[in-house]
Amino acid sequence: MHKIISFTSAIILILSFTSCSHKSAFMKQDKLQAQGKYIKATANAKEQIDYEDKTARDNLLWYLYLGQSQFFENNESASIASFNEAENLMKTYREQIIAKNISIDIGSILSNDNTRPYIGNTYDGIMLNTYKALSYLHKKDYSGARVEFNRAVDRQRRAKEFFSQSIAKEKEDLAKNDKDKVDTSKTNDETIHKQLNKTINTYYPELNSYKVYPDFINPMTNYLAGLFAMANRDEAKAKYLLKETMAMLPNNTVVQEDYESLKDGIEDKASVWVIYEEGLAPVLDEMRIDFPAWIFTSQVDYVSIALPKMKQRAGSFSHLDIREKDHLITQTQLLSSMQRVMHTEFKKHYPQIMRRAALSAISKAALQNISKNSNNNLVNFVATVYSVLSTQADTRMWTSLPKHFHIARFDKKDRKSIDIYSSLNESYNYKIASVELIDTKHTLIYVKIPTLAHKVNISIFSLGEQ
Repeated sequence: MHKIISFTSAIILILSFTSCSHKSAFMKQDKLQAQGKYIKATANAKEQIDYEDKTARDNLLWYLYLGQSQFFENNESASIASFNEAENLMKTYREQIIAKNISIDIGSILSNDNTRPYIGNTYDGIMLNTYKALSYLHKKDYSGARVEFNRAVDRQRRAKEFFSQSIAKEKEDLAKNDKDKVDTSKTNDETIHKQLNKTINTYYPELNSYKVYPDFINPMTNYLAGLFAMANRDEAKAKYLLKETMAMLPNNTVVQEDYESLKDGIEDKASVWVIYEEGLAPVLDEMRIDFPAWIFTSQVDYVSIALPKMKQRAGSFSHLDIREKDHLITQTQLLSSMQRVMHTEFKKHYPQIMRRAALSAISKAALQNISKNSNNNLVNFVATVYSVLSTQADTRMWTSLPKHFHIARFDKKDRKSIDIYSSLNESYNYKIASVELIDTKHTLIYVKIPTLAHKVNISIFSLGEQ
C-alpha cells in the first residue's frame, strides 16, 4: 500500500509539473488576436491573469496580450493601464535578477524553464512603450507620448548593460548549482555539452543563419520616435533617430526622404505616413532530444533535453496601395522585420537556454543514478518517467506581434480622404478601407492586418501639436 501511495504521489507530482493548460490558453489568445476578435481576446486575457498573485509566472505575458488587444479595440486608457502593469512586472523581475537572481532555482533545474516566471524580452518592453506612445497620441496627450518614446529608445540603450549583468549573474548561479547539486561524477559534463552542440548544429542549423539587427534595436520604434520628434520640432533628436534608422535600413527610400527633408530644417508642409503591421510573429516550438544512455554513461537509463525552436509564420498582403479615387498615390514598402528583431534577441539568449537545459539533464541523470543504486524498481521507474515527462521547452512568447512593418508617405495637399487597397497579386487588388483624413499637419495612419482573413484594423493620429 505504501508503494502504491508513493507511486501515485509521484505521478501527481509529475503531472503538476507537466501541465500544458497554460499553453492551450496562450494558443487561444493568439488565435483570437490573429482573427481580430479583440473583445473576446480582452476577455480571455483578463480571465487568465492572477490578480491575487501579482508576480504569478505568466502574468507579465498576459498583461502584454491584454494591453495590445485593448489598443486595437481603441480602448486607449485601458491599454495604457494594462501595459503599465506589464512594465512594472518587467522592472520588478529585472531588479530581482540583478539583486538575487530568479532565473536559476532548484525547481527549474529539476523540471524545466516553465517553472520560472516569464520575465519578458527587451523587444517586449520596446513594443510595450511603443503601443503606449501610440495610445497617448490617440488621446492627444503629446507629453505622455514623448515620455513613452523616450523610454522605448532608452530601453534599447540600457539593454546591453542589463544583458551583460544578467548573463554574469546567471553564470554565477549555474556554477553554484553545478557545485551544489547531487553527485554527477558518473556523468561526463564535457561530453554532454559537446553532444548538445553537435545535436543543435544537426537539428537547428538555421539558428546561426538568422539575419540580425544590431543588438536589442527595433528599427520601427526608432523611426516612429524620429517622426514624432520631427512633428514636434525637436530637430536634433529627429536627425539622430532617423539617421540611426537609415543606417539599419539603407534601401528604404521613405526613411531616406524623411532624413533628407531635415537638411534644411523641419518642413512645414503637411504629410501623411502609413505604418502597416503585417503578418504574424514567429512562435516557439519544442525541439525534443531524447538521448540514449550510452552517449553519456552506462549508469544512466535516460537523459532528455527539450529546447525551443523558432518557427516562422505566414504574412498577409505584401504591400498596400494608397489611392485617391482611381489614382495611385503611393505604395507601402518594407520598413523592418519584427521577426528579425525577435530572432536577434532569441539567438543572443540561446547559449544560456542551452546551459540551463544541459544542467537540468545532468541533474535528472544524477537522480536516476541515485534511484538505480537504491535497488528499488518502483523508485527507479518513477525517476525515469519524471525525467522524461518533466523535460519541456519554455515556448512562451508574445506571438501577436506582427511579422513585418511597412511604411508609406505622401503629401497631404488638399486631400480629404484616401482609399487603401490590398494586392493578392499583380493583376488583382481590392479596396479594404476608406480613411477620412484629419485636419493636422503630420498625420499617422496605423494599419494592422495579421492574416488574409483578418478584418483590417485602422487608427489615425496626429503626430504632434499643431
